[in-house]
Amino acid sequence: MILKAIAKFSSTKAMAGNIVSAVNNILVGDAHGWEEAVAGKYIDLKSYRKAHKMFMKAIP
Repeated sequence: MILKAIAKFSSTKAMAGNIVSAVNNILVGDAHGWEEAVAGKYIDLKSYRKAHKMFMKAIP
């Protein structure tokens, strides 16, 4: 239990300080979302665009 808490804290701290990794994570997630929208199995392009717009507005 304690080890999981320590691991979570250290990984969060590492991600917060690693801007390149954070940007990469966002770009890969965006690419996967776009890929899914094009495939259309779970979400269509219209819904993806709406969700992406809402997400981008929420970024400080």
